[in-house]
Amino acid sequence: MTVTNCYYYLIEITFRIFSLCLQDMDAIRMLKLTPTTLVIYLTLLESHYSSFNPYHNNIHAADVAQSVNVLLRRPALRVTTSSVFSI
Repeated sequence: MTVTNCYYYLIEITFRIFSLCLQDMDAIRMLKLTPTTLVIYLTLLESHYSSFNPYHNNIHAADVAQSVNVLLRRPALRVTTSSVFSI
């Protein structure tokens, strides 16, 4: 099976995480991102993934982004805004 880079999985998943799932953390405001800036950054990031690598591709990157989102939202691992952005 060949995976082609015909859909922007990383952009779609990561943008949804930032705009919907992280609203309670106010991540976009804390990082001083506009939605346009975020999409431009994610487009550049996703464009550098190769569709020729059957594992480390944009689909895998989107899966990792969603997995980290789920883990950070678990009560035992709940991360506060101040701890994330205090660096």
